[in-house]
Amino acid sequence: MAAATTPAVPPIPYGMADFRAMRLGGYQYVDKTRFLRDLEGERYAFLLRPRRFGKTCLLSLLEHYYDRTRQDEFETLFAHTDIGERPTAERGRHVVLRLNFSAFDDTLTTLPGRFEGYCQTRLRGGCFVFHTEAELAKGYADMVLTPLTAKHPALRHGYVLEIKYLRRDSRSEAGVQEAMDSAKQQLARYLADERLPREHPDAVFTGLALVFRGWELAACEAVDAVDDPRGA
Repeated sequence: MAAATTPAVPPIPYGMADFRAMRLGGYQYVDKTRFLRDLEGERYAFLLRPRRFGKTCLLSLLEHYYDRTRQDEFETLFAHTDIGERPTAERGRHVVLRLNFSAFDDTLTTLPGRFEGYCQTRLRGGCFVFHTEAELAKGYADMVLTPLTAKHPALRHGYVLEIKYLRRDSRSEAGVQEAMDSAKQQLARYLADERLPREHPDAVFTGLALVFRGWELAACEAVDAVDDPRGA
């Protein structure tokens, strides 16, 4: 009589945060993809969880689901998952830009240079043309990302970034809010500048206000253009 064999138990992905590596490697995976439908109903999502709660893994999941350049692996990566069986209309429709600031450990003096250098490395040759200290509305926006339509004709979104820096030891939430309000006011002026639609008639720009406390991102908010000169 042949001895019964115990099915192999898939390994637990200790310390892993790469969705693709987990799925291709045959690791255990608790399917939470149904929550993508809830996320699509949110205009902005800001997730606050302690370390090792799966935030990075979630971002990796989002990247592989929404990125138009990764759709050739969709059936493999999302097989037997809720979203794989019932995908949303947004599946594979976006150009995803993923930025990781977790390795930054700089002083207030060196952080701006490190931040700009990292963004330059990530953005050049990708989906956007990257401009620093761009002149808009009689001021200078910290960063302007214009869509690289020659490479991605369907890409219509551009971004104007205004970044504020606070001391690392600053614990005043009022200070964070004051910096955020200042950044948003500047972005409102930049987005109203007729230069943006004139020079980039097919792009729609969104403002991004970021406040750093030392190397830590303390707050981030999006600002939409109030008045679009094109009437669209």
